[in-house]
Amino acid sequence: MATGYLKAYQVGESDIVSAYTESQAIRVLTDYCSTGYCEGELDVTEQPFEMELQDEEGNYLQTLGDYMKTVVKAEYLFGWE
Repeated sequence: MATGYLKAYQVGESDIVSAYTESQAIRVLTDYCSTGYCEGELDVTEQPFEMELQDEEGNYLQTLGDYMKTVVKAEYLFGWE
């Protein structure tokens, strides 16, 4: 059972996942992608809940904190290219 609270992490250059720890964030992404990333190859940065999310045209959607209110487990959230 995980302790603490879910955080949003950017893993690598363009993926956001929810996880309890940085190491779990890497596992979530590597499990999602199945690409064989090594832990040393991925940077992990906790993202602020104030981060504004936008659609492909740059229109404001909501904050990351608002999005995280519906997230209940460690999982892949979204990414961009």
